[in-house]
Amino acid sequence: MKLIRITTTDPQAIFDNTIQGELLLKPRSRIALQSLTLEQDDQFIVIDDTNDTFTWSSQNGQSATITFPHQVVSYQNFQTYLDQFTRLLNDSVDFDNTTPYNSLLAMEWQVALNQKQKIQIEHKKGVVGEHQDQWTLGDDVDKEDSNWAVGASVIASMEGYQYNMLARKYTSKGVGFVRCQLNKAIFNAGGDQRQGVLIGLSRTDLSQIEFGDFTENMVDYGLLLTLTGGAGGGDYKTQEKALVSASFTDLNYVGEGDADNDYMEVMKTGTEVIATIYRQGGLVITQVIATDIDSSVELFPFVVFHADEDYMKITKLRTVVSPFENLENVATKTDDVGVGAPPMPSPGRTNNFINFVTQSLAEFLGYNNIREPRVGATQARDIQYIADKIFKPRYFVQSMIIEMLNMKLESYDGFPGAEKRKSILAFIPTDNQERITVYEQTQNFIDLNNEYPILLRNIQARIVQGDYSPINLIGQASMVLLVDSD
Repeated sequence: MKLIRITTTDPQAIFDNTIQGELLLKPRSRIALQSLTLEQDDQFIVIDDTNDTFTWSSQNGQSATITFPHQVVSYQNFQTYLDQFTRLLNDSVDFDNTTPYNSLLAMEWQVALNQKQKIQIEHKKGVVGEHQDQWTLGDDVDKEDSNWAVGASVIASMEGYQYNMLARKYTSKGVGFVRCQLNKAIFNAGGDQRQGVLIGLSRTDLSQIEFGDFTENMVDYGLLLTLTGGAGGGDYKTQEKALVSASFTDLNYVGEGDADNDYMEVMKTGTEVIATIYRQGGLVITQVIATDIDSSVELFPFVVFHADEDYMKITKLRTVVSPFENLENVATKTDDVGVGAPPMPSPGRTNNFINFVTQSLAEFLGYNNIREPRVGATQARDIQYIADKIFKPRYFVQSMIIEMLNMKLESYDGFPGAEKRKSILAFIPTDNQERITVYEQTQNFIDLNNEYPILLRNIQARIVQGDYSPINLIGQASMVLLVDSD
């Protein structure tokens, strides 16, 4: 029995040890692993001025660029980085509400590790529709024909917020919205002080809220129509919780069911939330409600009625559910057309590309090329850019292989792509550990099946992951071998 210790400091755990002397292995010798110690290193990339930008396009002739904060990204914090990547992409979706069709409307980006352990950068566009089954309806709220309203029952006061509609799904994180058209908007001289309707987006998860528990503290970004007895019959204000702004424009109401009545909209686009009134003749009136919005926050649409159906009705209620909520069997509403109607998503495919600008970031994330596609653009409505290589955080490593490089061992592997004889000395379960220490109480000897004596002056081996991809070694690895050559 012979004992041999070999060591390496090679970053990819390749052993190449020369023996000063003559080690003779007799015919039919066997070899086994007695012990192994090593520590894996983090791979990392430094994001600085040389590689801090990423460019994308999904709109013919236009592109957007995001800038990453300067930081060190490693396998330790990669999920935080992917979340940041997603947020910055959704921050950069800059919608133009003056165009009748827009490829960015209803868009949401997502950067994640897919089931094949590859980075997947993708965008989808949500479905614009009423999504009637995705609303929780409050007191007496109902739909008649295409109109939503509160039934004309005996109501003591509508100053509160219980006459509401709460969306159970959040809207698209790039460009998401809630909008409607006024069907009826009449001031009731004998009614409450606050009359009209409020639409908006809430940072509260409304899927967990009963209609009676909705309060003004959940009104994060609102557009309030207040009906009055004065000229114009009402005015529009923004509302953030209890804070209601001054009027930014008057109501334009032609008559019940008239196609020229105003459209109301609250939209999250990029890092802003904007209130918009779309009006006959193509007039678009906007008011910024908030800036510096965090695109990672889920925003839930809501509607609150402050008057019953004798005075207040809305129609063409539209929102866009996040496309990553995977709704089934829904189609985009296409009847919101005409001069003065809000813009709709582009129905067709557009030219798409992404560009990492520098090779270092692309390689770190597993992409062979800095630009996808390498030239030109890919025509698509929704698109996925999937990395070429597996992105393997160190704690995803479940096993390692010790392979002898200059010895022919009687061992075989059925791993796809390696279905043949391989000189494998041992398979090592790692249990996602950083430091690996193995001591075999019982050695499993592998035959060399050497017919003639072998004069061994050099031993070469390597340690790889279970799929034969390299590991990342820190410091020195040490391996002790036992040779049965008696």
